[in-house]
Amino acid sequence: MPAFEYQALKPGGQETRGNLQADSERHARQMLRDMGLMPLEVQPARGDGPQAAGLRVGAEEIALITRQLSAMLAAGLPLVEALGAVAQQAQGRSHQLLLDIQAQVREGQSLADALARHPASFDELYVSSVAAGEQSGQLGPIFLQLADQIERQQRFRQQTRLALLYPALLAAVAFAVVAGLMVYVVPRIVVVFDRAGQTLPLVTQWLMTLSDFARHWGGWLLLAAAGLAGLLWLALRLPGPRLQAHAWALRLPGLGAWLKQAQATRFSQAMGLLLAAAVPVTEALRIATRGISNLAWKTRLQQAARRVEEGQSLSQALGEAQLLPPVMLRLIASGETSGELDTLFQHAARLSEEQMARASQAFLALLAPALVLLVGGMVLFIVLAILLPIFNMNQLIGL
Repeated sequence: MPAFEYQALKPGGQETRGNLQADSERHARQMLRDMGLMPLEVQPARGDGPQAAGLRVGAEEIALITRQLSAMLAAGLPLVEALGAVAQQAQGRSHQLLLDIQAQVREGQSLADALARHPASFDELYVSSVAAGEQSGQLGPIFLQLADQIERQQRFRQQTRLALLYPALLAAVAFAVVAGLMVYVVPRIVVVFDRAGQTLPLVTQWLMTLSDFARHWGGWLLLAAAGLAGLLWLALRLPGPRLQAHAWALRLPGLGAWLKQAQATRFSQAMGLLLAAAVPVTEALRIATRGISNLAWKTRLQQAARRVEEGQSLSQALGEAQLLPPVMLRLIASGETSGELDTLFQHAARLSEEQMARASQAFLALLAPALVLLVGGMVLFIVLAILLPIFNMNQLIGL
């Protein structure tokens, strides 16, 4: 049954807005009159219909919607009314998304099934947590935990992007300056040295060679690099090469440890949230595994999940897979013993987040000075290569 948005007057003259389901616009107006309302405007809901499925809404907006739903459910509003109230405050795609979800819930679908119609906005972890919250009657607290987790992830992404902005700009400007010097400035200065017929220092000869290479082969080199990048991108879309690349990335010094920590953090966050929603351990492992981006890490985690299904303890299976740090494994083992596995998974996730934040800050704090030194060394090489022949010419003139 299609949904309609309406604007109507109450018996006291107050204006009200909302949405309802009816067979047609005429039927919707009649339903409003039966409710004692004077319809002013009735139109099809923009979020209704198959075109609404698959709407993509940003993580920040999803976090806000989730927190608003949590507050309204905690205040005792029925789910359909809470969805309608949040939809009235939302705009654009968020408004359409919420109207579609509300329409599906009104037709009798569960909220989890309605959310699953929009995988671009709600991943499997979100949908499974909501399904567990509906079954346990703890939908409000689950929404609150989901909002907290999404906001933490967004804060970390934003901090990382802002921290990388300065090094990225520095690298781009440095590349442009050095390329300009090598392609346009150096050749014009070298012509003067050639005409003088003097023996050039070794550093200047190297600079001339690099400049000639940049002028004649620089464009072709950039095209070749772009072609290789395209081929690499296509190869990484295939399961075999992608798995090998992900396994190789985990073995890289420094970066590999950071990637392992990132996967462990995401896994712990998902497990803590799912177990808190009363999802069984084996099902939580299956859902959490799907959220892992590194295929090599995911493969080993799937093997650990199969061992858990066969009766092995979770901490032992994860320990044999060599996926998590020893501190995390001890926390998980303690949670299995005490029956507070969800709480200790959440604690492990917070510890891992803090370690990642410290490691990222330390890396980014060293990255900018390292780039400055690199650029300074390149410019110093160019300046010395140009100035040394000039000094030699001055000495010859002085003689």
